[in-house]
Amino acid sequence: MQLDIRYLKAVQIGSFVVARCSNERKGRSVNIARATAFVGSWAITSANGIWKITRCAGKGGVSSDGFYS
Repeated sequence: MQLDIRYLKAVQIGSFVVARCSNERKGRSVNIARATAFVGSWAITSANGIWKITRCAGKGGVSSDGFYS
């Protein structure tokens, strides 16, 4: 439904990038997630997303391991 990405700093080729993700809120039909990527202690990118939760037409949706059945 929405994805906002902010590029905060440039990264040198070969830098080790670590992403931290969190699920801020989960409702019955909408999920709000955030992520930030770091090189060392420097935040280089942040993203916020609002995602629609849907079910598979075939077998009823997401299985216990998180994959669509």
